[in-house]
Amino acid sequence: MDEDKDLPLVSNVNDILVEHYQFSWTCDFDRKVLEGHVILRLKPVTESCEKCIKDSDAECREPAGNCEMTLPTEIDIEESVCGKNISKSQDSDVFKCILDCQDINVRQVTGIQNCTSNISKESNYKDEEYLNFYTDKWSLQIWKNEVFCAHNFPTLIKISYSTQPNGLSLLWVKTQDGRNCVYTYGAWINNRSIFPCQEPPMAMATWEACLSVDADAIVLMSGDAIPTITQEDNGLKSYYYYTKMILPMSTLALAVGYWKEHIILDLKPLCRIFAPDILFEKAVKQFSNYLPHCLNSAEHYLDRYPFPRIDVLFVPRGFGSLGMASPNIIFLSQSLLAPDESTCARLAHEIAHGWFGLLIGALDWTEEWLSEGFATFMEDIFHTHAMDMTSEAENEYCEVKYTLRLKTLQAELEHTDKDLQILRPNQGKIPKEDKNGITISYIKNGQNVQKGFMQVHYLKGYFLLSYLCKLIGKDQFIQLLKDYIENYKGQLVESKEIFNLYFTKFPFARNSIDVETIYTKWLNCSSLPKEILNFTPSPNNLLYNVSISEFNKWMAVNRLYLKTKSSKRRKVSWDEFSMLQSDQLLIVLEKILDEENVSPDLFMALDRIYNLKKRNADVRHRWCELIVKYHLDWGYSQVEQFLQEDLAMGVYLYGELLNSSLTAEERLARKCFRDLYNEMEPNYQIIIQNMIEDIDS
Repeated sequence: MDEDKDLPLVSNVNDILVEHYQFSWTCDFDRKVLEGHVILRLKPVTESCEKCIKDSDAECREPAGNCEMTLPTEIDIEESVCGKNISKSQDSDVFKCILDCQDINVRQVTGIQNCTSNISKESNYKDEEYLNFYTDKWSLQIWKNEVFCAHNFPTLIKISYSTQPNGLSLLWVKTQDGRNCVYTYGAWINNRSIFPCQEPPMAMATWEACLSVDADAIVLMSGDAIPTITQEDNGLKSYYYYTKMILPMSTLALAVGYWKEHIILDLKPLCRIFAPDILFEKAVKQFSNYLPHCLNSAEHYLDRYPFPRIDVLFVPRGFGSLGMASPNIIFLSQSLLAPDESTCARLAHEIAHGWFGLLIGALDWTEEWLSEGFATFMEDIFHTHAMDMTSEAENEYCEVKYTLRLKTLQAELEHTDKDLQILRPNQGKIPKEDKNGITISYIKNGQNVQKGFMQVHYLKGYFLLSYLCKLIGKDQFIQLLKDYIENYKGQLVESKEIFNLYFTKFPFARNSIDVETIYTKWLNCSSLPKEILNFTPSPNNLLYNVSISEFNKWMAVNRLYLKTKSSKRRKVSWDEFSMLQSDQLLIVLEKILDEENVSPDLFMALDRIYNLKKRNADVRHRWCELIVKYHLDWGYSQVEQFLQEDLAMGVYLYGELLNSSLTAEERLARKCFRDLYNEMEPNYQIIIQNMIEDIDS
């Protein structure tokens, strides 16, 4: 295991499982902590305990519920990572309940007696007994004196703790209105610095949470229903959420802040949009109509949405992604609020995760293509139907998106390590190693900051599914996906499940490809199959052909500009140029990026004709790349604005600026990094800091 790049999963899920979590927190924005406790309902994995059968020690066989309250015995005192003296057992045979956690201040762990197995919001627990515990960098270890097996470990334990401001699972920032906000950054180390938990995906459970906040704040969580809100005597109010769906704890999402709410009426599932006041009108205008159409499209193809509600939250500008889906809640970036509403399709992607990634999860988290590749594939299908495109328009749109994604993937593969380009890096085996008597599984590259900005799993997975779809036809492939959902809903899967189903239903596809070829050429290697590289849009694709025609016009202007001085140029007839859609304009800018000799005057004309600073984030990103490549100093203010408002898309630009031959560009990157550092997600901070250190060294 590479301790700097791989993410350890320490909890001993083969011995004991958490069936239910009950959280009770108070949110303190001044201290930037959640404080309270979590109660875990535990269940031994094995049906009987061999150790107890063999061991004649009566104490081992005595039910845990009859134990008297005891104080923790301090043996071999050590300083823990949270700075408190806590006991660490010298007895290697004592049973330990090991939980994944990081950067949590644990104050006390107790076993709860005289309690029914049903946990409710109003439960009062009595007869608590103190348990021994120890924390290290990645785990919380809990044990009880003279208990040597999971069957005699308390079935209910209460962990009193607080989070730390620097915990990597929560981001404490300001909203676009300058008000306090905190939300999960669960995608990197998941939720282990919010609460002690079992992180391996197979350790699924239900949960409930009661969170007390300032009376004006709003709490959003990934629970099943809208919350029960209670006014408390201390001036705070509490939000109570729960879920009855058994899910990995990595899917729990949380956000606390001060937002406005818009409810989309007469829609099932219940849909609400939340945004800070400064973005609220834009968010409602762009997505309140699109969301119902997109849901109708999703249900047209895949049946009813699998969760009872959708809360869409526009998170602060430091959000490190364009979107993130959890059960019942979707986080969206402000970068999706485009004047031409051309970025709505990203919401279609997140809605697709309701089935692919949430209803069906990956057993091996490194096989992200099972969620991201599927969601990217369904994104176009949902979007074109939601926009009521004709069959011809749908084909043109999908071919253009295919072309743009291929260009993006090729560029990415040129600048990333080959081991990060593989869709199935573990090849069906979960990596494990023993350390200090504990078996640790780990997620390869789970802490690799570079991986968080890559789109290989999105795009390469999308291309594979597109190829398999082409072999059997769209209607048949959609039916296959419906069967896949019906067979595996609520389960964790590997890559083989979709392929086994595919070739069972469509054996004739083996004439073109087989499972072994899929693994060797698509999933287990870093290169791109020829089936991707050989793609060209249809000759009659008007959407694409207009883009190429416009590019050729610009190249004719460029040749004129390069040959003659400004004072001697004949006037260009700008009326000949068309007003392009965003994807068409992207194709033009992509092709100009590939050119080696472009007149600086051409860029002024481009900006004047297309008003590029007003286009969507994808277009502005390509435009900023051109500004940096050709050192257009008059455009640096646009680059600075992009880095400030579209953090999730700016990593590549930081690299180009910092490695520039011009001091002004390097200075611009350093300034933006300093100004925005406290708003950036941790992986963003690390990767840019590494770039700066490489230059300074």
